[in-house]
Amino acid sequence: MSYAVSMFLKQVIIKRAIPFEIELESKEELNREEELAFAINATGGNEVPPNLKRIIHLYAKGDIDYETACFAINRNTKK
Repeated sequence: MSYAVSMFLKQVIIKRAIPFEIELESKEELNREEELAFAINATGGNEVPPNLKRIIHLYAKGDIDYETACFAINRNTKK
């Protein structure tokens, strides 16, 4: 750990700046996280069933949109 901090500080001195880019999350990513948190909270703090974890994971990665995730969750919970 101390070696990593030392390397970081040396790069700050050499580059006279932080040696990596700092980016804020886009509004789209923030909205996705907010929607995901809402969906998870809708379970009432209960464990998410395994068949729904895959859907939530796909949504969190951005592989499916919110409407598709809701449709899939509704379809899986009605069985």
